[in-house]
Amino acid sequence: MLMHQTAMLCILFLVLLPSVFAYTDPKCEKYRHTRKVWVKNNQQFAKAVHTARPGDLILMGDGKYNNVIRGGKWRRVDFSRKKGNKWRPITLCGTSKAVVDAKGGIGLRIHKSKYINIVGITVKNALKGIRLEGAKHCTLDSVTVTQTLSEAIHIQYRSHYNTVKNCRITKTGRRNKGVGEGIYLGSSSRNTPNDKCVGNKILYNKIGPGVTAEPIDVKENTRNGVVKGNILDGRNLCGCKHAVSLINVKGNGYLIEGNVGKNAKQDFFKTSQTIRGEGRNNTFKKNKIRASVVRNTALQGNVGSPWRTHTQWHAAPYTKPNTTLKRCTVNKFFTRRASIGQQQHCIAASDSIIEVDIAVDGMVCDGCTSRVEEGLEKMDIVESAKADLEAKKVTVALTAESFGEAAQQLERVVEAVNDMGFEAKPTL
Repeated sequence: MLMHQTAMLCILFLVLLPSVFAYTDPKCEKYRHTRKVWVKNNQQFAKAVHTARPGDLILMGDGKYNNVIRGGKWRRVDFSRKKGNKWRPITLCGTSKAVVDAKGGIGLRIHKSKYINIVGITVKNALKGIRLEGAKHCTLDSVTVTQTLSEAIHIQYRSHYNTVKNCRITKTGRRNKGVGEGIYLGSSSRNTPNDKCVGNKILYNKIGPGVTAEPIDVKENTRNGVVKGNILDGRNLCGCKHAVSLINVKGNGYLIEGNVGKNAKQDFFKTSQTIRGEGRNNTFKKNKIRASVVRNTALQGNVGSPWRTHTQWHAAPYTKPNTTLKRCTVNKFFTRRASIGQQQHCIAASDSIIEVDIAVDGMVCDGCTSRVEEGLEKMDIVESAKADLEAKKVTVALTAESFGEAAQQLERVVEAVNDMGFEAKPTL
């Protein structure tokens, strides 16, 4: 009898085990966490998001979730004013079968938050799939966004240093084809003047078919980002509201490298100038196009097989040629030198954000870099700080409006690092 009961319990355990762990995914584990929170219904989903704290790994079970909860405390599920950090981010993760069905609303929103990761899940039937507003150091990884009424992913309102990678985007613009972009970075100056988004990366995504406006649209006033390794299909471009190209760069200082595109209406990769001084100092490198349609003539000088590596690109009037830039440090633009004391230091101007590299002696472990970053980011003059243990330096984004102001702020930053017990000096 006892053996029979034991056998039945073993069988029951084996039957239930897959369902208990069905919604865990190995890729979730690679994100740092100190606590796991499992959710399998709308109420648990809403509570986990709204009570999320640094270090949380929220694991979504397979199934359909509504991002608007009727009744109770939470009306819409979004990450608002959540402050994760480099060592303890907040991560929402599941498989592609964990589906947020927005039913015509915003799918997911990250609002004025830091270090939020969205991984693996699907967002569908949204007005706008995922919005990042004032977000910093956030990541969208392996997310599927489909069947949106307008754009799939929108990064705006001074969102800095975010990454969208390995995502799959299809079927946008179901209500208005002219605003059915795949990834929309920044804001039109007609809607939100001077929306400066700095240092964002769009990497290795597959966008299209079914995308009705530009697969990647980089707006004016955005700066110093990377668009790399994306696969773009423009077969469903509407051709309306200038939705004729695969990548349209209106910002400054971008690296556009290793992208593969086909089926553009007019231009494969191009720069545009909606306001004077924008759409310049961008680097186009090793992108490939399939130019089987005669009207795909934006890139001149392409020769060889139907798959061609471009050598030139379209540039609107009044823009400076987009070339490989000479930089003081990697990914800098509008490079100038500002005099601080007796030395000259490389500083990159991005209007409201100025970046500078500071050499730091005494950083010997990850805890040291974390201490420096967290200490500097508490200063009101520092937008962000990123320490590099191997290079023994920290890159600081200052809030200065001018180089003179940056010089004064830099002295304060160096003094703050020295007060932490390290030896700091700006790099030459």
